[in-house]
Amino acid sequence: MRMYKASVFIKSFMNSGLYPRHEIVLTDMFIDLLKNNRHINPFMLSAKNEAQHGADWLWIIITDRGVYRFLVQAKSIKKTITTKQARYKTPKGDRQVDLLINSGNDNLVPLYILFASSIDKVNCKDAENSYTTEGVFFDSAINIREYADKGNKKSLNHMPISCLFSAISKECHYDYVSPQ
Repeated sequence: MRMYKASVFIKSFMNSGLYPRHEIVLTDMFIDLLKNNRHINPFMLSAKNEAQHGADWLWIIITDRGVYRFLVQAKSIKKTITTKQARYKTPKGDRQVDLLINSGNDNLVPLYILFASSIDKVNCKDAENSYTTEGVFFDSAINIREYADKGNKKSLNHMPISCLFSAISKECHYDYVSPQ
């Protein structure tokens, strides 16, 4: 399944009222929806590795322009990530976001994948407003850490996951609306 369709499916599943709001269930479903996409290779990390690196999975994305690797932490959110989620500490007392960033390097980009049935703000130059049919979003771990450090109650602008993968499919699912 393509990224956009998987993201739309996740939103409809979350809006059905039948879903558990557990990040692990949504992660498993999302990865399962993408399992036959030859461009996207997820590798789930063990609980021990998550505690060490702050990541749920390693994602390898293969495009005609190269191979991209992401260390991914997933969260189920309501409209935006909260400062409490951004400041989450592991049982050893380390902030998960710091572990994720410190485990990243030139070959592994630290990234948050966010599951939401609705979103406050969409950070996509081609999206008209906060409405999107998608239910999976992303943000850099650096943005999440800055948000956690500032303790700001203001929402972050998360991007629809299909925007990250538009280079693979060469299509954007949002129409550009020119400012008047």
